Amino acid sequence: EDGCISGSRVDLNDPHLIVSGRVSGGFAGLSSESSNIRFAIGPFLVHTEQMDSGEFEFSVPVGYALPPEGEALRIGVAARFQWSSNGTSENTVVHIGSMSISGGFSLEWDRSPICEEIADVSLIEDEGGEIISVYSICNDDITGPQSLEVRAHSSDNSTLLAYGEGGLLMIEPEDEASGTAEVFVQVIDEVGNIWADSFLVEVEPVMDPPEFGYVPGTLYIELGESGVIAPEIFDPDTESLSITTSKSWASVNDAGEIFLQPVETGEHLLTISVTDGNSMITRDVAIIVTSKPDLLVESMEIRIGGLEADDLENGDVVEVIGFIRNQGREAAQNVSFYCMLNGILVGTGEISELDPGGLSMATCDIQLIVPSEVAIFTVEIDGTNSIEETIEGNNVHSVEFPIGSPSTGTDEGNASSAIVALSVVAILFSLAAFQMSPKSPKKEFQRRK
Repeated sequence: EDGCISGSRVDLNDPHLIVSGRVSGGFAGLSSESSNIRFAIGPFLVHTEQMDSGEFEFSVPVGYALPPEGEALRIGVAARFQWSSNGTSENTVVHIGSMSISGGFSLEWDRSPICEEIADVSLIEDEGGEIISVYSICNDDITGPQSLEVRAHSSDNSTLLAYGEGGLLMIEPEDEASGTAEVFVQVIDEVGNIWADSFLVEVEPVMDPPEFGYVPGTLYIELGESGVIAPEIFDPDTESLSITTSKSWASVNDAGEIFLQPVETGEHLLTISVTDGNSMITRDVAIIVTSKPDLLVESMEIRIGGLEADDLENGDVVEVIGFIRNQGREAAQNVSFYCMLNGILVGTGEISELDPGGLSMATCDIQLIVPSEVAIFTVEIDGTNSIEETIEGNNVHSVEFPIGSPSTGTDEGNASSAIVALSVVAILFSLAAFQMSPKSPKKEFQRRK
């Protein structure tokens, strides 16, 4: 007949009486069928063991015979000997080696931890995370709050990290990251029971201001030349930055490089401004604009009696004239010059000042006494390199003249010899005077390229 089960009961306790022992002695007059060993718990006979020679061991369930909680447990052992003999004496001994009860359990019911619901969390980019302690929001029926363990993970580790550290739930946003991620959390008690939940964490984005990397503090530029500043600028949130400067002669190209073309000498403070549309940063750079003279021997003339010579002869007294121009942007002071004939110094002099664009003459008087048929006249300015110039390679100029034989007599030759001697004395005197004259100060500029 069909029916329904209305209930069931499972008894996890299954206690057993476990006994081991042995029987020794004489058995000739003993009736084995009627002789036995009996074991009882309280009023219940739980086992009868046949009395045979040798060892015995048994295990029988005794759960039904155990007394109620709080009452004493009494176990009894009795031996029954039935003799069937002619009266001859015998000794039979029952030895109980061990006796125990096993299979009982003490059960405890441990419930899972109970925690308050964790609300969604809102954070701001680059302003730190949050720590949630389970000690104040969780409890367990057996495990203390200090012994609860937290485990957690994030659905998006590129936005934020979530993990447990003892009884603390740690939430850490990643650098320069924003967005929403779900955090899954577990609270575990000492035996492994779990409370699980999840909540959302939103990291609100923040527009970070741009930052300067390397920008030179000082830059030297020669007037008339140009310079470039390539500032290092970082902005994790904006790719397109606007760069402006405080000077009209400082322009910015599409690559963010600043081209400098200053129009006057001196020290100028250039302010570089960078904005991402929300915030602006500035950096000052000192632009030091210098200018130098540029001395040039434009041309030379060889004159006799104030007129430009076409032909020269040994014995002629000539004027070697070099036209010196300053094509730089700064005046030159105390410009020394040297006159040479066939590589031999024959005269010196000095131009006290030569303004930008100015032209001056360097003049030396020389009497021609050369053994060759060609005379090479050379004028060099600033031979000691005491003046810093824009270009140093244009300070020497030379011309060549053919030399003819003299057409004068003996008297003229003697007069020429006297003139030569006087010329040599004059040259030596001028050289000594030049060496003893005070030197002009040298003003140096350092240009940074």
